[in-house]
Amino acid sequence: MFSIADETFGAARAEHVAKIGPLPLGTANRYTAWYMEATFKPEMTSAVHRRSGPGGWYVLSGEQGLETPNGKTVLRAEQDRARAGRLPHGAPRNRCE
Repeated sequence: MFSIADETFGAARAEHVAKIGPLPLGTANRYTAWYMEATFKPEMTSAVHRRSGPGGWYVLSGEQGLETPNGKTVLRAEQDRARAGRLPHGAPRNRCE
């Protein structure tokens, strides 16, 4: 289950796993969210791409490499990242433990 809410929200019958964000949403009045899940095998990569809005990641296990024109970032298990949209990015390196 995903919830988009302020920090005081607590679901009655759920386990809190992670807080991702805050996402840099800007000043728009409406938003559309796409939730995606991906499983990468060791050394898999993704094509360079960009999204129109902000994005957030949460790594369950292993590591995720993320590369943008601003540099490379490696996220490890139970780490998250939020960033603004429109910046080209890709996954140049992913290792599973």
